[in-house]
Amino acid sequence: MRKLEDWPLGGTSIRLGGEYCGYALDCPLPDGPWPLAGIADAQLAQAAHQIARGRLVAALSPVPDLLPVPVAPIEDFSERGPHARDIHSHGMTRGPFDLIQSRAGAVPAYPVLWARESKQQRSLIVEPDSEGQIKSAPAGQEEINRKAARVWATATRAHYNRDVQFNANSLIVAMTERPAIGGRAWPSVILNEREHE
Repeated sequence: MRKLEDWPLGGTSIRLGGEYCGYALDCPLPDGPWPLAGIADAQLAQAAHQIARGRLVAALSPVPDLLPVPVAPIEDFSERGPHARDIHSHGMTRGPFDLIQSRAGAVPAYPVLWARESKQQRSLIVEPDSEGQIKSAPAGQEEINRKAARVWATATRAHYNRDVQFNANSLIVAMTERPAIGGRAWPSVILNEREHE
């Protein structure tokens, strides 16, 4: 029986009367939910298992050809940008920006990648979909301006999908051509070294 820990060659075929019915794969059971039940391709599961252990496998290679790669949790080399309510907060005073939809051809002062739009967000490089406008507050404009400056200081090119799915939301990380504020669906990922973007 082939195992999850094996080289990515897939599972052991199950045949009934000579007809292929599926495969079996010996997998260790984790303490929590069992994520392998949703993977249709045993080779993908085996390759992911190797990557999680710091070994990159050559695609479609019939013999083990492992390349060591450093793997670490994202919080070890980055931090998350501001929470959506610290950017825009529907009439409340918490977020310093009002959001408007980006206008075609315009270059906004405060570009924001706020919402999920699957048709436009299917490639690694995406365009911001909104523009932040600093709120007007006659009694506390200086404080709003300081909040806006703190949020803008977190602008980055890398944005993480907060709700990855196998359908329209399958892009895990999106990049913008120039720094943008991450939003509700795409929080910013602030890498410790910006050149790693």
